[in-house]
Amino acid sequence: MRRNSAYDHGQADHSASRVGNMAESAVLKGRAVLDQLAGALSGPRPKGVTKTKLRAAAEEELWAIAWYEGYTSGKWLVQCPEASVDEAWASIAAAVEDGQLGSAAKVATQALHGGHTACIYMERFDDIEGVRQVYETLKGLGLGPGPNSFKLDLWTVLGIYKGNAWGLPVSVFTPKTLYSEEQAERIRRACGRR
Repeated sequence: MRRNSAYDHGQADHSASRVGNMAESAVLKGRAVLDQLAGALSGPRPKGVTKTKLRAAAEEELWAIAWYEGYTSGKWLVQCPEASVDEAWASIAAAVEDGQLGSAAKVATQALHGGHTACIYMERFDDIEGVRQVYETLKGLGLGPGPNSFKLDLWTVLGIYKGNAWGLPVSVFTPKTLYSEEQAERIRRACGRR
């Protein structure tokens, strides 16, 4: 399979173009949360309300919005060294086709900083066991340093990237937080409230 095309295992487009018909409400609500957070971070805060607490509350509210609005898709991001990207892509595409990895995958055709980013998509970030299983499968493929973060598609659409203005974490999971019961409980709590 050529690496300059995405491999989709029975799923529709996983890009921001879906927002118009699938998640416009999630995006609008998400932007409102980010605007509110920006104001709270820049203004005076009640005693005991730290920036860390504000960010954590906003992150959980964004998870809840994603869940309740049905915009639950996300992706594992894997950095593939430039010298081995073709082999990495072949392994990823075969694993998606065999039903071992998420619902779809794509890999960047141009290298940045010596490597290509591969995205392995999953439909539900709140399926924590499924997210863990895909992580373990990716690790088993021997793709350089392996998967480094799991990011919600809503984060991408909202412009939540490294060094973002709100100071929010870019990823729901990293290898360090994936097996954290505290993180799993925060997600369960967020997805159980309106």
